[in-house]
Amino acid sequence: MAAVVAHYDPQGDVADDLLATVRALHTRGARVCLVSTGLNDGAAAALAPWADVVRRENTGYDFWSYKVGIDRLRSQRPSGPFERLLLLNSSVWIDDAERLLQRMDAHRGRLDVISVTLSHEVRPHLQSFWLAFETPEVLASSAFERWWADLVPLSVREEVIARHELGLSAHFAQAGFRLGALFQPTREQRLRAVLRALENGFLPMPSGDVVSVDVAQADRLNPTMYAWDALYEELGVLKWELLRRNPHRLNLERLRGDPRLSRLL
Repeated sequence: MAAVVAHYDPQGDVADDLLATVRALHTRGARVCLVSTGLNDGAAAALAPWADVVRRENTGYDFWSYKVGIDRLRSQRPSGPFERLLLLNSSVWIDDAERLLQRMDAHRGRLDVISVTLSHEVRPHLQSFWLAFETPEVLASSAFERWWADLVPLSVREEVIARHELGLSAHFAQAGFRLGALFQPTREQRLRAVLRALENGFLPMPSGDVVSVDVAQADRLNPTMYAWDALYEELGVLKWELLRRNPHRLNLERLRGDPRLSRLL
C-alpha cells in the first residue's frame, strides 16, 4: 500500500491527528509521501520517521500535491503499479485512521475507487479529502495514467472542485470502474440534514401550517457539513472548516464534551 498526504498549514505546523494518521499508515506497512506547500522544519523533522516529506511551492491545491506525491512514489518503485493507493489531505480531523482503514478493508474487492463521503452537490462525486484506489486493475489502467498525465495545476478553488474533484469521479465512472463511499447516511440522518438546512435558510422554508419535507433534498447538501454528527459518530471524521469557521452556523455544542475538540470551537 502507498499513501500520499497533501498538507497545508499557514503556520507550517502539522496537526496532532494528522501526525497520528501518518504513523498509523506507516505501521500498516504503507509507503507514505507527505507533500506540503507550507511546512516548518520542526514539523518536517517530526514526520521524517514515518513519511518521505516533499516541500513544494504553494500552487495547484491538493490535487497537484497528489500528483507530485504519486510521481515521487513511482520514482522509488520502478517495478510496476501499486496494489493500493490512498490519497488524503489535511482538511479533515481524523479521530482514528485505523477505523477508516478497517472499513476500507471490509469493501476490498467490491469497489475500485472509494472515499469516505459521496456528495451530490452539482453532480454525484467522491469527495477527495480521503480517496483510495483499491484494486490493481484501476491502478494499472490507462484511465489512471491519463488522469494524472493530463492534470494541470489550477489556482482557482472553484475550478479545482469542478475540474478535478467532480471530474475525477466522472472520469473513472465512464471508464467502467466501481465507485463508492464508506459513509452511507440513513433516511433519518438525511432527514436531519434537510431540517438543519431549512433551519439555517440554506433551503427555502415551505409555506403553510402543514408542510412536507422531501428527504431527497439531502442530496443537495454537503454531508461533511449537514450530516457532520453522523459522520463523526460512525467514522470519526470532521472537516476543519466546520470546526474553525462553521460556515453554515450549525449547532456544534455536543463537541464541547470532547477536550480534543472543544478548544477549537
